[in-house]
Amino acid sequence: MTRVPDSVLTILASEPAIARVMGASRRRMLTTLHLALPIEALDLIGWFRSEIVSDRFTPDPAIIFSLFRALDRKGKISLAASACGSALDTPNFVKLISRVYETCVLKGLDRNDLALAVSRHASFYWNISTPGFVRLTRQLLFSRSPLERGQGALCVESLAKVPPDLCLRLAELVRDRLFYVRANAWSGANALLYRGRLSAEAYQSLLRDSLTAIKDKDKFVRGNARLFRRRAREKSTRRSTVSPSRQSRPSLSVGLM
Repeated sequence: MTRVPDSVLTILASEPAIARVMGASRRRMLTTLHLALPIEALDLIGWFRSEIVSDRFTPDPAIIFSLFRALDRKGKISLAASACGSALDTPNFVKLISRVYETCVLKGLDRNDLALAVSRHASFYWNISTPGFVRLTRQLLFSRSPLERGQGALCVESLAKVPPDLCLRLAELVRDRLFYVRANAWSGANALLYRGRLSAEAYQSLLRDSLTAIKDKDKFVRGNARLFRRRAREKSTRRSTVSPSRQSRPSLSVGLM
């Protein structure tokens, strides 16, 4: 027996008539389905992402934490790093990640997987104000691991309020020795400039460094730095900012996962 096609499962997840039959159990069924998604089920993954970003679905935390308690060390890490674990609402996601850090012995690859999970969560949610998530972002930005620094740079743009020290740290990371950290730092800087959330000190530092970055060897760094300079010119011309909605997050800068 083989699994039914993804198109069938997508209909199962999205059809209103089926949703009515499921009733109150629909969230639990979708959580179970989300946990079981293979990486090649692109249409289903896309459907779940759309539902999460639009606030129409979040995984049932009762299922996630019950499963967490039953798993061994490796399973706990895999659950927290999964697409379903990353899609929990922010307070429960912070709780899940914190439990992994507290109860599991983490190796280098484990920490990388968790950093990717934190970054993935930031891509689902917008205007995050949960203090625990701000702490996770700060932990990544100041990490000795390049991958963690790079993912932290992508998390900053989803914060509702960016502390000045994180703005300055982002401005430092545009000079990182690794190209993908620099590219992600410029991506984060573009988002904060667009939303009017860069501190004045970080803005001036980034403006100076952009002159060097537009000549960087890496095309993503060059492109993001040019975008920063263009937005800076527009900002100085208009002297006003428009607060974008969650759905209108900047899309031209490029961050590297």
